[in-house]
Amino acid sequence: MDISVREMAEKLKEYDNYCIVYHIRPDGDCIGSAFGLCLALQSVGKKCTVRGQDEIPRIHRYMTDKVRCDDVGEPVYIAVDCAT
Repeated sequence: MDISVREMAEKLKEYDNYCIVYHIRPDGDCIGSAFGLCLALQSVGKKCTVRGQDEIPRIHRYMTDKVRCDDVGEPVYIAVDCAT
C-alpha cells in the first residue's frame, strides 16, 4: 500500500490502542523507531505499548528506560523496521 504521511497520520487517529512490535535481535534504528512512534502516539492521547521477542540490548536501553508503556486492550498492531 502506498499512502502519504498525511494519510497515515489520519489513519492513526482512528484508533486509540496500539502495540508496536519490533524484529528479532533489535538494533538501534529498530528500537528508536519503535519507541519514538510509541511516544508520538502517546503525545496525541493514544495508549501504546512496545513488544518484541528479544530483549532490548543494554547498549540501547537509554532510548527505552524512561518510556512508560501503557496497558492496552485489543490493540492495533504496527510493525516497525521490517523488510516486508
